[in-house]
Amino acid sequence: MASQHAEVAIRKHISKKSDEYYGDTADFGRLAWENFGEKNRTQIRNLENIANSSTAMADVLDFIKKQTGKSDKWRRQDFGRKLLERIREPLLGDANAIIQLVKESVNTHGIETDDLRRTHILLCREFIRHLSAHYSYTIGMSSRKSRGKHNG
Repeated sequence: MASQHAEVAIRKHISKKSDEYYGDTADFGRLAWENFGEKNRTQIRNLENIANSSTAMADVLDFIKKQTGKSDKWRRQDFGRKLLERIREPLLGDANAIIQLVKESVNTHGIETDDLRRTHILLCREFIRHLSAHYSYTIGMSSRKSRGKHNG
């Protein structure tokens, strides 16, 4: 694990990068709502649980592949494939950029070889957490609208 100074720098950069994911995660949250609706919340909850409990990106990627392979809902609108593509290479590129920035600002002795992998999974957790929040928000807003139609 990175030195304490490097760890603080990594976390700061992850937080900044997380804010940049807002638009993409809103789009994925909306797609998830269109594909899974309100009754299949466990799909996104399970994705979030895997991301939060795993220390390996492969676990998250394998979960998405498995769900995409066995469920039409994950294949609709290319949701599973698009999500795989978005969290694999672009997030790894972001993790590389963060590690480079930290290496430049902190001495390289503060960075461990495992920090790139760990930064990638932390970014993935942020992305999926935002996706899940947008998904839940969209469910809430859509059910509120439909209740309003029935009450009016």
